[in-house]
Amino acid sequence: MKIIADFNAMGLERIVASLNPALQVEPQPYGQFIQSIYGCIEQGHDDLVFLWLDFSSLSQSYSAALNFERYDRTQLDADLDGYLNQITQLAVRCKGVVVANFVMPAHMKGSGLSNLSPGSPGFLLAELNLKLYKAVSELGNGWCLDQNRWFQSDNHYNGKLFHAGKIPFSQKVFRAAAEDLLAAVEAVNGRSRKLLVLDLDNTLWGGILGDDGRESLKLGAPGAVGEAFAQFQKEIKALKNRGIVLALASKNYEDNALDAIRNHPEMQLREDDFSAWRINWEDKAANILAITNELNLGLQSVVFIDDNPAERGRVAEALPEVLVPDWPEDPCEYVTALRKLTCFSVASLSEEDRQKTEMFLQEKQRSALKANITDKRDWLASMEMKLTLETVNADNVSRIVQLLNKTNQFNLRTRRLTQGELERWLEDGNQLFAFRVADRFGDMGLTGLVGLSVGEGRVELADFILSCRVMGRDVERAMLDCAIQYTQSIGVEQVEVNYEQTAKNRPVFEFMQREGIISDDNFNGIATAETCQFDLSFFEVDDRRHADH
Repeated sequence: MKIIADFNAMGLERIVASLNPALQVEPQPYGQFIQSIYGCIEQGHDDLVFLWLDFSSLSQSYSAALNFERYDRTQLDADLDGYLNQITQLAVRCKGVVVANFVMPAHMKGSGLSNLSPGSPGFLLAELNLKLYKAVSELGNGWCLDQNRWFQSDNHYNGKLFHAGKIPFSQKVFRAAAEDLLAAVEAVNGRSRKLLVLDLDNTLWGGILGDDGRESLKLGAPGAVGEAFAQFQKEIKALKNRGIVLALASKNYEDNALDAIRNHPEMQLREDDFSAWRINWEDKAANILAITNELNLGLQSVVFIDDNPAERGRVAEALPEVLVPDWPEDPCEYVTALRKLTCFSVASLSEEDRQKTEMFLQEKQRSALKANITDKRDWLASMEMKLTLETVNADNVSRIVQLLNKTNQFNLRTRRLTQGELERWLEDGNQLFAFRVADRFGDMGLTGLVGLSVGEGRVELADFILSCRVMGRDVERAMLDCAIQYTQSIGVEQVEVNYEQTAKNRPVFEFMQREGIISDDNFNGIATAETCQFDLSFFEVDDRRHADH
């Protein structure tokens, strides 16, 4: 990663390195931020670039505006357009670009009530930031960080450090910035946490359910503690609405706990907000492991919150991949502690993310049906499955990029692409088809991708990706059939299949092996209409590929 700043960023680089020693940060020379930007544009960079610049370093007109002097608005807009053009070029040449937004200089207090009136520095700042946010969001591999979050201390500016070493901010500011930046790196690389496992007694409500009973739990008004627990549940629900999966691991009787969740009048979280639970008297570490197995999520996706330090210690020791944050004793501090967690940061939010909990609940219904029908073909027919085929468009590109960069198990080549890289690849005459899957229980969203590299008289399967939640339902066969049909439509009779092995993508190998396309001795194979004759009659297919064009 490169950090490009208009100040001495050595303090930030040190903190980033201390928090994540595995992350390689390339120091940039002080005072040469313009040269560093153009160096990245000319040479390219295979990692993220972080820009932390005050716009006054780029625009004399903006500096004049901050000082309430007359300024050339046309020139100011041109300066901003120039900066946005540099950001766009960085996005093209690098893995991605993270940009700190513009803030009022730390030592300025503004002009009181007039600071947000038209023509004031504050009003101008809001206009510039809005244009910045819009331009960066349209890049596909660009993201903004809000540096206002980093200035929570009264001692964020040190005049002596600035004049002596051009270090304008305190270590507290640099640490807050480093934490947000590292969270952004994890999100871009698909390593953000996805599953929040919660205790019940004195975590989601005050009191011990088994001792106090449902009616005596502290939850909601009146009283500060009850209100604190209700607000904490609201904050958790907001995470769920952002795509974070919720689960419960509690030492209680399940019937009593579910009764409280269903019927307590002040409960903000209800049964259908949780994708899984283990409410029993077993070891919580074992229960968390069972929950991840049920949801097909890795332990590295899990955050565990429990008021009991002994339970936290047990889980942290037994499952070191699980994040177990220290937790305050006072319930009134729970919301603050939750908001400080940066591990849930995401690079983008798709509609599939918002519906994760509903999808997991639908999956339970599918599993129950499968248990009652022993013949796979009868089960598939009973599912009333529908496939919708699409090409890349403005509505689905964010989800497509997410699948490309997050899917590990059923991924033929584990090719990672930014949105810009994907768009350039398609402009070269290649093709990518996306598959939406639904059945009688609900919509599972966009879950499959087939990417085809098209050359002179040949087609190669560049991407063959399927979400684990629809594996084993012959969607894989429908995807392969689509690849063959397209290949034949352009006058090529076979699709080249080249499997690239990773530590996690054995499932896609086993599928290709079952279909006779590749083997243990040869990871390279050929798929043709003759070798892949599939019965897909139980699928209803809605082909929107041509409509998208």
